[in-house]
Amino acid sequence: MSAAATICFNIAIDLDTWVKWSTIAVPGIAVVATVIALHQVNVTRTESRTSTAHNIYNAYLQLAIQNPSLASANNTAITESPEKYRWFLASMLFSFEQILLVTKNQEDWEVAIKSQLKTHKEHLAISGSVARGDWKPELMKLINEVLA
Repeated sequence: MSAAATICFNIAIDLDTWVKWSTIAVPGIAVVATVIALHQVNVTRTESRTSTAHNIYNAYLQLAIQNPSLASANNTAITESPEKYRWFLASMLFSFEQILLVTKNQEDWEVAIKSQLKTHKEHLAISGSVARGDWKPELMKLINEVLA
């Protein structure tokens, strides 16, 4: 056999070997790529939820900054503007409800929300929307814990 024929034969064997290995390797690579893609989707989803919660809480904080006496449940401010206080409280509770829905029982958010709820405990105890259970179960659980 000539040198050129030997090289061609070796290349053919090598190509045949590569084809066999690629047939085995391609599905494995596809599985690894799928696992990586699913992980990336989960990371992106978590980051998106965290960002959404931060944006909602920031909007609530802006409302509190604009209405510090209502945010601190100052009795004089509440007496002078009961309607405004009720709307402030409704906005606060709605924000907290949305945060709890996107964060899925993350303890740090629950602690922050309970801290704010405690400031308004007196009004929450007589709130019609709380008495009717108008809020999602995640928020009602925290309200009930604060009121207990």
